[in-house]
Amino acid sequence: MIAVLNCSYVPLVDAAPLIVAKELGYAEEEGIHLNLSKETSWSSLRDKLMYGVIDAAHMLAPLAVSLAKQGVIVPQVLSLNGNCFVAGDELAAYLHERAMRFNDAACLGQCLVSRGRVRIGVPFLASMQALLLRYLVRKSGADPDLVLDFVVSPPSLMGAKLQNGEIECFMVGEPWGSLAVAQGLGQIFLTSSAVWQGAPEKVLAISPNVLNMKSSQIFALMRACARAGRWLSENRDPGAVAELLAKPDHLDCAAELLEHSLSGRFILNEQGHYGIDKRALVFGGPEVSFPWVSQSAWIAQEMQIDLAQSHVGFRPDLYRAALESLGGAMPAASSKLEGALCHPRAVSANKDLVLGPDAFFDGQIFDPD
Repeated sequence: MIAVLNCSYVPLVDAAPLIVAKELGYAEEEGIHLNLSKETSWSSLRDKLMYGVIDAAHMLAPLAVSLAKQGVIVPQVLSLNGNCFVAGDELAAYLHERAMRFNDAACLGQCLVSRGRVRIGVPFLASMQALLLRYLVRKSGADPDLVLDFVVSPPSLMGAKLQNGEIECFMVGEPWGSLAVAQGLGQIFLTSSAVWQGAPEKVLAISPNVLNMKSSQIFALMRACARAGRWLSENRDPGAVAELLAKPDHLDCAAELLEHSLSGRFILNEQGHYGIDKRALVFGGPEVSFPWVSQSAWIAQEMQIDLAQSHVGFRPDLYRAALESLGGAMPAASSKLEGALCHPRAVSANKDLVLGPDAFFDGQIFDPD
């Protein structure tokens, strides 16, 4: 009898591995019925996972790290990057005056610092969006607490908050940045990869109880997501992927808006100017989905939480156990220098494996040891 797994996600483009795992039959081929449900907020998704209402979740990487002390486990990364920084009219004019060009992170950091206190929307405080913005401001020479006035809101409400003046800008996952541009509410100036090219954005999160009771099913889900991630990375038709994700049961959004992050070609403003970033949203095999302990350590450091506790959450041992049967490449190490790769590079593994680039905008390298 096929096993049922209940999994929730927030309707963003980076939920694609779970949606593709179901739509293309990978989950069924692995012996599970994947029951997907949409959540409007990260807090409701978190609570359902913690109280056992669902078995697994598409989750913000920093949120999962913050829940490590409650036992939440990350056996797999689902995507890297995937966010857009969008400015409303007043801030956009300020950035243009200072010759801000698409994906110039250093310039944006200096502009935010010189601007003074900025009201900026993020989907959650324990999010990569908030951490990267704080990192950007700190490395630009200022105290993030004196510059960034965070307003937490579901991604779907960011455009309305920008329109009514509650926020001056926002940084969330696609397609909400592209939708704001299409509605004439703001302009895209940056994708999150411009701050850190290798940022783990969304992860597969599970509770220890589910792992204990349904380990074989969880491993099957991981294999299905890995196959979906590879399919997404190898697919040369972003339009077809966008059509699949755009269905009412999934993201319920115009496919052309989804195609921007999938293709890496963004419409930046109403004038039709565009910017290219091929690492704006990254899916794939172990070069993306391996849960590096060093990634959780960087997140824990930025959130000022116990590093040792965060290591409990990211579980490369589970990744290896679940995906060994697929016969793919597997890193020899469980931790690495974050930000050390300015270009793709082969690393030690059981088969050919190329990682990166994963550079930070300021050239810094994070050594977890």
